[in-house]
Amino acid sequence: MTYEERCRVNFDHPDELESDLLITHVSRLAEGHAVQVPEYDFANHTRIPGKTKRLEVDHLLVVDGIFALYYEGLRALYDFSVYVDAPDDVCYQRRLARDVHQRGRTPESVAAHYAETVRPMAEQYVRPTSRYAALVVDGTASLDWSIEQVMSSLRKHGLLELLNTR
Repeated sequence: MTYEERCRVNFDHPDELESDLLITHVSRLAEGHAVQVPEYDFANHTRIPGKTKRLEVDHLLVVDGIFALYYEGLRALYDFSVYVDAPDDVCYQRRLARDVHQRGRTPESVAAHYAETVRPMAEQYVRPTSRYAALVVDGTASLDWSIEQVMSSLRKHGLLELLNTR
């Protein structure tokens, strides 16, 4: 695809991501194998040709991302899942800061992209996945409180002991 074509792809739609590769990688990591993860250039909307990063798990694997609970194949691999909920205005402000500072985008482009694709896709595909989470935490609460909620829930589900034996 040309750069202009890649700019028109809605990467906030779950069908546009390499979910099969993600599921394969998480499965391999969960089995104790290392994987080579492609590196991505967000400014150009493409993989960096020939560039990968070796990833391996020693003890605990955390899968993070807006579609972490969307794909059934991923959910089947989890021992425990957390959905972090935050109001739309907070999500927008966080995305604006990240995209401007880390991805070289303009505030205007972030605002347009958020209104056109990010928010509608979040409402349609991301927010409904909270029903698959073992725990939903408030993404605006203090980090200490959120961590306490996660630890308490892990304890309640008997998973802290499981983590210590792996």
